[in-house]
Amino acid sequence: MQATNCPEVTIKKPSECTAEEIQGFVAFVLAGGEVMTAGLDERVRKAEFLVFLSQDGCLKGIAAVMKPAPDYRNRVFQKAHASRQDTAFPFELGWVFVLPSSRGAGFSHKLVNASLSTISGQGIFAASRTDNRAMHRVLKAHGLFSVGQPYTSSQGNHQLILFASRTATESGASVDAS
Repeated sequence: MQATNCPEVTIKKPSECTAEEIQGFVAFVLAGGEVMTAGLDERVRKAEFLVFLSQDGCLKGIAAVMKPAPDYRNRVFQKAHASRQDTAFPFELGWVFVLPSSRGAGFSHKLVNASLSTISGQGIFAASRTDNRAMHRVLKAHGLFSVGQPYTSSQGNHQLILFASRTATESGASVDAS
């Protein structure tokens, strides 16, 4: 039996990506089924960083670090009934997706760790479906914690939980931890 190569994580600015890499990233985001499809390609190209995890030359997972507009960030925190300091969370961790056939190998941890390495300890938030306990464990393992209350997603009939980094709250941001 041949040994499997270790997963390789690559972090790139969207402007450094090939058209094929952007296309593959968008396909994975769509496979996650949790986003508004209109304008997705443009939103991917506006991300701060795209994170790719490959194994044996095949893309297995993705994540992104985005710098959302203040009005979007405020709406998210408001929906979750979490108080916030607008400048405390300049980044959003999103689009974390691992192929179902590759889950259980710690790839989400690798993607989140790589994503967080790009922000130098600055505040970051993420939203996760209430039923995605595995992602909740990953986010908590990397220093994010749930804040506010679950809220209804604009992309379906499911509920989301808002997570935020402790770093931002320790630096004076006001977040109602739960």
